[in-house]
Amino acid sequence: MVAAALLFAALSIAGCGGESPSNTGGSNSFIESPNGISAEWHTDTQVILRWRDRSNNEDGFKIYESIDDDTSFVVILTTAANVDSILIPGRNPETVYFYKVRAYTRNNFSDYTETVRIGGGYLYRTLGPLGGPMLSVAFSPLGAAIATGNGDNRVRIWTISTATEYRRFPAHSHMVTSLCFSPGGGRLASNAADDIRIWNVNTSEEILSLDGREPAFSPNGEYIALAKDSSVYILNASTFDTVSVYRAELNVDARIFGWTNQNKLAVGLHNFRIVDPAGGPQLQKEIFLDKDTRAAISRSGEYLAIGGGSGTIRLRKLSDTTDTILSGGSGKCYSLAFSPSDSLIAAGWADWRVRIWNLSTGAMKNDLTGHEYIPYQVAWSVDGDFLASASGDRTVRIWGPFK
Repeated sequence: MVAAALLFAALSIAGCGGESPSNTGGSNSFIESPNGISAEWHTDTQVILRWRDRSNNEDGFKIYESIDDDTSFVVILTTAANVDSILIPGRNPETVYFYKVRAYTRNNFSDYTETVRIGGGYLYRTLGPLGGPMLSVAFSPLGAAIATGNGDNRVRIWTISTATEYRRFPAHSHMVTSLCFSPGGGRLASNAADDIRIWNVNTSEEILSLDGREPAFSPNGEYIALAKDSSVYILNASTFDTVSVYRAELNVDARIFGWTNQNKLAVGLHNFRIVDPAGGPQLQKEIFLDKDTRAAISRSGEYLAIGGGSGTIRLRKLSDTTDTILSGGSGKCYSLAFSPSDSLIAAGWADWRVRIWNLSTGAMKNDLTGHEYIPYQVAWSVDGDFLASASGDRTVRIWGPFK
């Protein structure tokens, strides 16, 4: 089907068919409408459009496109019958495109599919589906690869440009819920239950196994932090000797919210703290974050984002404890991540969507749809151009570019 579509695209690009959306041509009751439309970037300049062909009497399909809004559709392609995908060349990922499709015969048209949107920071690649929920994701600092952890207990590394798996690590005994690359990209930490494993990325060999949760390498590569019971441990990332231990005053699960660019670690130990493994002063705030509350520290260390259960994110400025409320989510927040420049924040929500806010304005920038279950984790690429979301629908979606 795809080969036929690509051939027909070469023959019918640029508005062949001579038909505008306002020309209905007659009754549409005798042709079953296509549905299930999707759009992805096939290359940096080519969109691949797919749909479900539900009719058995069409002469073909007409492809409609609108640029920048969803109100000015024109026919750009006409296909033969029994086609369910087509390649559209010459498109710019920074431009927003809208597409819809309908079947036709000589005299009649079907109803349209739903409208699908791509570009301007939308779906770039899809990884999977695999044999279980995708629960964790991390971009390699080297830029060309991404690691995933899912319900089959395995860690995989993929080539982003082709969405193909090229390395698979030996299985954990439980589902892989967090991942973290070392700053140089040569090592990868994976976490399943209370089992942390450190891998050599190039050989797939296990370097070390540790007891704990939520491993996180520091930006300078000197430390690796982990949570264990009600304590946070900071280890030397070369020798794995303990550098410092921070314990909660109450019997609560310790949390790790990430490192700042100054190599200080944000932790939850009943209350919120930013600690310095080099021995500098701690910042401590009376902010209680239970084990089900999602939170993230900005790279500058200036803001703490807290995702609630009411469709909002509380953005707290730590210097004066003032709050900004980012609204527009839905239900419970399952994942949060600041972009590397701290200009954007992304969150995954209970309504299966990923949303991105501009922190300078507080306005929502993107509302990303397409997952068929909860996005359990979101992660930015090192340059901030792409965002990945790992979902219970067994896929990881890569969105962007966000230039």
